[in-house]
Amino acid sequence: MAIQPPLQQLQLLLTERCNLTCSHCAVPEETSPALHELDAAQWNTFIDRVLESGVRRIVLSGGEALLRTDCLAIAEHALMEGAEAVVIVTNGTVLPTTTSARLADLQRRWPGLLLHVSIDGAEAVSHDLIRGCGSFDRTMAGLARLRAAGGRVDGVHSVVNRRNVDDLEAMADLARGLGATTWTVFPVAALGRGVDLDDLRLGQQDWRRLLHQLATSPPAGLDLGIMGPTVGDEWSDVLVVPAPRVVHSPQAVVGPDGAVFTCPPLRHTTAGQVLDVIEGSPWSDVDESLRISMAGACPTCKFRSLCTGVDAGAPLLVATLPFGEPRLSVSAAGAVSVSIGRNPR
Repeated sequence: MAIQPPLQQLQLLLTERCNLTCSHCAVPEETSPALHELDAAQWNTFIDRVLESGVRRIVLSGGEALLRTDCLAIAEHALMEGAEAVVIVTNGTVLPTTTSARLADLQRRWPGLLLHVSIDGAEAVSHDLIRGCGSFDRTMAGLARLRAAGGRVDGVHSVVNRRNVDDLEAMADLARGLGATTWTVFPVAALGRGVDLDDLRLGQQDWRRLLHQLATSPPAGLDLGIMGPTVGDEWSDVLVVPAPRVVHSPQAVVGPDGAVFTCPPLRHTTAGQVLDVIEGSPWSDVDESLRISMAGACPTCKFRSLCTGVDAGAPLLVATLPFGEPRLSVSAAGAVSVSIGRNPR
Protein backbone atom coordinates (compact mmCIF):
# COMPACT_ATOMS: atom_id res chain seq x y z
CA MET A 1 0.00 0.00 0.00
CA ALA A 2 1.54 3.26 -1.14
CA ILE A 3 1.35 6.29 1.13
CA GLN A 4 2.64 9.40 -0.53
CA PRO A 5 4.78 11.77 1.57
CA PRO A 6 4.47 14.11 3.19
CA LEU A 7 1.37 13.76 5.34
CA GLN A 8 -0.88 16.68 4.48
CA GLN A 9 -3.13 16.76 7.55
CA LEU A 10 -2.61 16.52 11.29
CA GLN A 11 -5.32 16.02 13.87
CA LEU A 12 -4.34 17.69 17.13
CA LEU A 13 -6.17 16.41 20.20
CA LEU A 14 -5.88 19.59 22.22
CA THR A 15 -7.53 17.86 25.15
CA GLU A 16 -9.28 14.61 25.92
CA ARG A 17 -11.43 16.30 28.54
CA CYS A 18 -15.07 16.52 27.54
CA ASN A 19 -18.28 17.94 28.96
CA LEU A 20 -20.26 14.96 27.59
CA THR A 21 -19.90 11.23 28.26
CA CYS A 22 -20.97 9.83 24.90
CA SER A 23 -21.47 6.08 25.04
CA HIS A 24 -19.71 5.53 21.69
CA CYS A 25 -16.61 7.66 22.38
CA ALA A 26 -13.46 6.15 20.85
CA VAL A 27 -11.07 8.24 22.99
CA PRO A 28 -12.72 8.62 26.41
CA GLU A 29 -10.84 10.79 28.86
CA GLU A 30 -10.81 8.10 31.55
CA THR A 31 -8.51 5.96 29.38
CA SER A 32 -6.29 8.79 28.17
CA PRO A 33 -2.57 8.10 28.66
CA ALA A 34 -1.83 11.85 28.58
CA LEU A 35 -0.74 13.05 32.01
CA HIS A 36 -0.66 16.68 30.95
CA GLU A 37 -1.64 18.94 28.04
CA LEU A 38 0.67 21.05 25.94
CA ASP A 39 0.16 24.77 26.38
CA ALA A 40 -0.73 27.18 23.56
CA ALA A 41 2.86 28.32 23.03
CA GLN A 42 4.01 24.73 22.55
CA TRP A 43 1.19 23.94 20.14
CA ASN A 44 1.89 27.11 18.16
CA THR A 45 5.61 26.38 17.81
CA PHE A 46 4.87 22.82 16.74
CA ILE A 47 2.35 24.07 14.17
CA ASP A 48 5.00 26.43 12.79
CA ARG A 49 7.41 23.51 12.33
CA VAL A 50 4.97 21.17 10.59
CA LEU A 51 3.64 23.87 8.28
CA GLU A 52 7.21 24.59 7.22
CA SER A 53 7.55 20.86 6.46
CA GLY A 54 4.54 20.55 4.16
CA VAL A 55 1.49 19.94 6.37
CA ARG A 56 -1.36 21.99 4.94
CA ARG A 57 -4.43 21.20 7.03
CA ILE A 58 -4.88 21.16 10.81
CA VAL A 59 -7.79 19.54 12.65
CA LEU A 60 -8.37 20.62 16.26
CA SER A 61 -10.41 18.11 18.23
CA GLY A 62 -10.54 16.18 21.47
CA GLY A 63 -12.33 15.38 23.72
CA GLU A 64 -14.07 18.69 23.29
CA ALA A 65 -11.60 21.12 21.72
CA LEU A 66 -13.54 24.22 22.79
CA LEU A 67 -13.03 23.36 26.45
CA ARG A 68 -9.58 24.79 25.80
CA THR A 69 -10.08 28.54 26.10
CA ASP A 70 -7.08 28.99 23.80
CA CYS A 71 -8.51 26.77 21.02
CA LEU A 72 -9.55 29.70 18.82
CA ALA A 73 -6.22 31.45 19.35
CA ILE A 74 -4.37 28.30 18.27
CA ALA A 75 -6.61 28.05 15.21
CA GLU A 76 -5.95 31.66 14.26
CA HIS A 77 -2.21 31.20 14.70
CA ALA A 78 -2.21 28.24 12.30
CA LEU A 79 -4.08 30.25 9.68
CA MET A 80 -1.79 33.24 10.09
CA GLU A 81 1.22 30.98 9.58
CA GLY A 82 -0.09 29.58 6.31
CA ALA A 83 -2.40 26.65 6.99
CA GLU A 84 -4.79 26.20 4.08
CA ALA A 85 -7.55 25.09 6.43
CA VAL A 86 -8.13 24.62 10.14
CA VAL A 87 -11.06 22.43 11.14
CA ILE A 88 -12.49 22.62 14.66
CA VAL A 89 -14.50 19.53 15.59
CA THR A 90 -16.98 20.15 18.39
CA ASN A 91 -20.12 18.74 19.96
CA GLY A 92 -21.63 22.23 19.70
CA THR A 93 -22.58 22.59 23.35
CA VAL A 94 -19.64 24.84 24.29
CA LEU A 95 -20.66 27.88 22.28
CA PRO A 96 -21.71 30.64 24.68
CA THR A 97 -22.32 34.11 23.28
CA THR A 98 -18.73 35.32 23.69
CA THR A 99 -17.20 32.22 22.07
CA SER A 100 -19.76 32.34 19.25
CA ALA A 101 -18.96 35.98 18.52
CA ARG A 102 -15.21 35.33 18.55
CA LEU A 103 -15.54 32.29 16.28
CA ALA A 104 -17.84 34.13 13.87
CA ASP A 105 -15.37 37.01 13.65
CA LEU A 106 -12.51 34.62 12.88
CA GLN A 107 -14.55 32.86 10.20
CA ARG A 108 -15.27 36.19 8.52
CA ARG A 109 -11.58 37.03 8.46
CA TRP A 110 -10.36 33.51 7.70
CA PRO A 111 -12.56 31.54 5.25
CA GLY A 112 -10.31 28.54 5.88
CA LEU A 113 -11.54 28.24 9.48
CA LEU A 114 -14.13 25.46 9.33
CA LEU A 115 -16.46 24.19 12.03
CA HIS A 116 -17.60 20.55 12.03
CA VAL A 117 -20.28 19.54 14.52
CA SER A 118 -21.17 16.07 15.80
CA ILE A 119 -24.92 15.45 15.49
CA ASP A 120 -26.21 11.88 15.72
CA GLY A 121 -29.88 12.29 14.96
CA ALA A 122 -32.46 14.56 13.42
CA GLU A 123 -34.10 15.03 16.80
CA ALA A 124 -33.34 14.70 20.48
CA VAL A 125 -34.53 11.13 20.97
CA SER A 126 -31.90 9.63 18.66
CA HIS A 127 -29.07 12.10 19.31
CA ASP A 128 -29.41 11.98 23.09
CA LEU A 129 -29.41 8.18 23.05
CA ILE A 130 -25.62 8.13 22.88
CA ARG A 131 -24.69 11.72 23.79
CA GLY A 132 -26.81 12.18 26.89
CA CYS A 133 -30.14 13.70 27.86
CA GLY A 134 -30.50 17.32 26.78
CA SER A 135 -27.41 17.36 24.58
CA PHE A 136 -29.35 17.82 21.32
CA ASP A 137 -31.10 20.95 22.57
CA ARG A 138 -27.83 22.34 23.93
CA THR A 139 -26.11 21.75 20.59
CA MET A 140 -28.93 23.39 18.63
CA ALA A 141 -28.89 26.37 21.00
CA GLY A 142 -25.12 26.77 20.63
CA LEU A 143 -25.28 26.64 16.86
CA ALA A 144 -28.13 29.14 16.85
CA ARG A 145 -25.94 31.58 18.82
CA LEU A 146 -23.08 31.04 16.40
CA ARG A 147 -25.21 31.62 13.32
CA ALA A 148 -26.87 34.66 14.89
CA ALA A 149 -23.38 36.12 15.34
CA GLY A 150 -22.66 35.56 11.65
CA GLY A 151 -20.71 32.33 12.02
CA ARG A 152 -21.27 29.17 10.03
CA VAL A 153 -21.41 25.39 10.33
CA ASP A 154 -19.36 23.81 7.55
CA GLY A 155 -19.77 20.12 8.27
CA VAL A 156 -21.80 17.63 10.27
CA HIS A 157 -20.49 14.31 11.62
CA SER A 158 -23.04 11.58 12.38
CA VAL A 159 -22.59 8.16 13.97
CA VAL A 160 -25.05 5.85 12.20
CA ASN A 161 -26.64 3.19 14.38
CA ARG A 162 -29.75 1.01 14.56
CA ARG A 163 -31.82 3.80 16.11
CA ASN A 164 -31.15 6.48 13.47
CA VAL A 165 -30.39 4.56 10.27
CA ASP A 166 -33.98 5.00 9.06
CA ASP A 167 -33.77 8.77 9.54
CA LEU A 168 -30.98 9.55 7.09
CA GLU A 169 -33.09 11.89 4.96
CA ALA A 170 -34.12 13.89 8.02
CA MET A 171 -30.50 14.03 9.20
CA ALA A 172 -29.40 15.30 5.80
CA ASP A 173 -32.17 17.92 5.94
CA LEU A 174 -30.92 19.04 9.35
CA ALA A 175 -27.33 19.33 8.07
CA ARG A 176 -28.48 21.43 5.12
CA GLY A 177 -30.67 23.55 7.38
CA LEU A 178 -27.65 24.36 9.52
CA GLY A 179 -25.82 25.54 6.41
CA ALA A 180 -23.38 22.62 6.26
CA THR A 181 -21.85 21.67 2.93
CA THR A 182 -20.32 18.35 4.05
CA TRP A 183 -21.87 15.41 5.89
CA THR A 184 -19.77 12.52 7.14
CA VAL A 185 -21.29 9.34 8.54
CA PHE A 186 -19.37 7.03 10.87
CA PRO A 187 -19.99 3.57 12.31
CA VAL A 188 -20.23 2.71 15.98
CA ALA A 189 -16.58 1.71 16.17
CA ALA A 190 -15.56 -0.90 18.72
CA LEU A 191 -13.10 1.46 20.38
CA GLY A 192 -13.14 3.06 23.81
CA ARG A 193 -16.66 3.06 25.24
CA GLY A 194 -17.97 1.82 21.89
CA VAL A 195 -16.83 -1.75 22.57
CA ASP A 196 -19.99 -2.29 24.63
CA LEU A 197 -22.49 -1.09 22.02
CA ASP A 198 -23.15 -4.25 20.01
CA ASP A 199 -26.89 -3.61 20.30
CA LEU A 200 -26.50 -0.36 18.34
CA ARG A 201 -23.95 -1.49 15.76
CA LEU A 202 -25.19 -2.06 12.22
CA GLY A 203 -24.72 -5.47 10.62
CA GLN A 204 -23.49 -6.30 7.13
CA GLN A 205 -26.95 -6.33 5.56
CA ASP A 206 -27.71 -2.98 7.22
CA TRP A 207 -24.55 -1.56 5.68
CA ARG A 208 -25.41 -3.00 2.27
CA ARG A 209 -28.77 -1.24 2.38
CA LEU A 210 -27.17 1.96 3.69
CA LEU A 211 -24.54 2.06 0.97
CA HIS A 212 -27.15 1.29 -1.68
CA GLN A 213 -29.43 4.06 -0.40
CA LEU A 214 -26.65 6.63 -0.34
CA ALA A 215 -25.42 5.56 -3.78
CA THR A 216 -28.84 5.71 -5.44
CA SER A 217 -30.21 8.71 -3.52
CA PRO A 218 -27.25 10.82 -2.42
CA PRO A 219 -28.11 13.80 -0.23
CA ALA A 220 -28.49 16.83 -2.49
CA GLY A 221 -26.27 19.79 -1.74
CA LEU A 222 -23.94 17.88 0.60
CA ASP A 223 -20.49 16.46 0.01
CA LEU A 224 -20.96 13.00 1.51
CA GLY A 225 -18.23 11.09 3.32
CA ILE A 226 -18.75 7.50 4.48
CA MET A 227 -16.36 6.18 7.12
CA GLY A 228 -16.89 2.49 7.72
CA PRO A 229 -18.02 -0.22 8.20
CA THR A 230 -15.45 -2.02 10.31
CA VAL A 231 -14.53 -5.50 9.14
CA GLY A 232 -15.42 -8.18 11.67
CA ASP A 233 -17.56 -5.91 13.85
CA GLU A 234 -20.14 -4.70 11.33
CA TRP A 235 -19.08 -6.47 8.16
CA SER A 236 -18.75 -10.22 8.64
CA ASP A 237 -17.33 -11.18 5.23
CA VAL A 238 -13.58 -10.75 5.47
CA LEU A 239 -13.02 -11.55 1.77
CA VAL A 240 -15.29 -8.99 0.15
CA VAL A 241 -15.54 -5.52 1.66
CA PRO A 242 -16.67 -2.05 0.54
CA ALA A 243 -14.01 -0.44 -1.61
CA PRO A 244 -11.97 2.34 0.01
CA ARG A 245 -12.27 5.68 -1.75
CA VAL A 246 -8.55 6.36 -1.35
CA VAL A 247 -5.51 4.34 -0.42
CA HIS A 248 -5.10 6.07 2.91
CA SER A 249 -6.19 9.39 4.30
CA PRO A 250 -3.08 11.61 4.57
CA GLN A 251 -3.42 12.20 8.30
CA ALA A 252 -1.82 11.44 11.63
CA VAL A 253 -2.82 12.26 15.21
CA VAL A 254 -1.08 14.14 18.02
CA GLY A 255 -2.22 13.54 21.60
CA PRO A 256 -2.73 16.26 24.22
CA ASP A 257 0.70 15.55 25.68
CA GLY A 258 2.44 15.72 22.31
CA ALA A 259 2.74 12.02 21.47
CA VAL A 260 2.45 11.52 17.69
CA PHE A 261 0.70 8.37 16.45
CA THR A 262 -1.17 7.18 13.39
CA CYS A 263 -4.68 6.70 14.81
CA PRO A 264 -6.46 5.70 18.06
CA PRO A 265 -6.20 1.90 17.42
CA LEU A 266 -2.42 2.31 17.05
CA ARG A 267 -1.92 4.78 19.86
CA HIS A 268 0.51 2.46 21.60
CA THR A 269 2.94 2.94 18.69
CA THR A 270 4.44 6.40 19.12
CA ALA A 271 6.20 7.84 16.09
CA GLY A 272 7.61 10.94 17.77
CA GLN A 273 7.08 13.73 20.26
CA VAL A 274 6.01 17.34 19.80
CA LEU A 275 8.63 18.57 22.27
CA ASP A 276 11.39 16.95 20.21
CA VAL A 277 10.14 18.68 17.05
CA ILE A 278 9.96 21.99 18.92
CA GLU A 279 13.58 21.54 20.03
CA GLY A 280 14.79 20.97 16.48
CA SER A 281 14.24 17.33 15.52
CA PRO A 282 13.01 17.31 11.90
CA TRP A 283 9.33 16.60 11.34
CA SER A 284 10.35 14.59 8.27
CA ASP A 285 11.76 11.87 10.57
CA VAL A 286 8.42 11.60 12.39
CA ASP A 287 6.58 11.65 9.08
CA GLU A 288 8.69 8.75 7.80
CA SER A 289 8.12 6.77 10.99
CA LEU A 290 4.36 7.34 10.68
CA ARG A 291 4.31 6.13 7.09
CA ILE A 292 6.29 3.01 7.97
CA SER A 293 3.75 2.23 10.71
CA MET A 294 0.85 2.79 8.32
CA ALA A 295 2.36 0.65 5.58
CA GLY A 296 2.65 -2.27 7.98
CA ALA A 297 -0.59 -1.94 9.89
CA CYS A 298 -3.20 -0.39 7.59
CA PRO A 299 -3.71 -3.02 4.86
CA THR A 300 -5.14 -5.61 7.28
CA CYS A 301 -6.68 -3.28 9.89
CA LYS A 302 -10.39 -3.82 10.48
CA PHE A 303 -10.80 -0.05 10.89
CA ARG A 304 -9.21 0.73 7.53
CA SER A 305 -12.45 1.80 5.85
CA LEU A 306 -13.20 4.03 8.84
CA CYS A 307 -10.16 6.20 8.20
CA THR A 308 -10.09 5.97 4.40
CA GLY A 309 -13.77 6.42 3.69
CA VAL A 310 -15.75 4.37 1.21
CA ASP A 311 -17.50 5.33 -1.99
CA ALA A 312 -21.15 4.32 -1.75
CA GLY A 313 -21.23 3.74 -5.51
CA ALA A 314 -18.08 1.62 -5.68
CA PRO A 315 -18.18 -2.14 -6.30
CA LEU A 316 -17.30 -4.49 -3.49
CA LEU A 317 -13.62 -5.38 -3.57
CA VAL A 318 -11.40 -7.90 -1.86
CA ALA A 319 -9.68 -6.98 1.36
CA THR A 320 -5.91 -7.36 1.52
CA LEU A 321 -5.31 -10.46 3.61
CA PRO A 322 -2.08 -11.37 5.40
CA PHE A 323 -2.23 -15.07 4.59
CA GLY A 324 -2.82 -15.09 0.88
CA GLU A 325 -2.82 -13.17 -2.35
CA PRO A 326 -6.45 -12.48 -3.30
CA ARG A 327 -7.49 -12.67 -6.94
CA LEU A 328 -10.63 -10.82 -7.93
CA SER A 329 -12.86 -11.37 -10.94
CA VAL A 330 -16.04 -9.50 -11.78
CA SER A 331 -18.59 -10.96 -14.16
CA ALA A 332 -20.45 -8.95 -16.79
CA ALA A 333 -23.46 -9.04 -14.51
CA GLY A 334 -21.42 -7.57 -11.68
CA ALA A 335 -21.01 -10.73 -9.61
CA VAL A 336 -17.77 -10.85 -7.65
CA SER A 337 -15.80 -14.04 -7.18
CA VAL A 338 -12.66 -14.47 -5.12
CA SER A 339 -9.93 -17.06 -4.90
CA ILE A 340 -7.14 -17.01 -2.34
CA GLY A 341 -3.71 -18.46 -2.95
CA ARG A 342 -0.72 -18.67 -0.67
CA ASN A 343 1.83 -15.92 -1.01
CA PRO A 344 4.94 -17.21 -2.79
CA ARG A 345 7.92 -17.80 -0.51
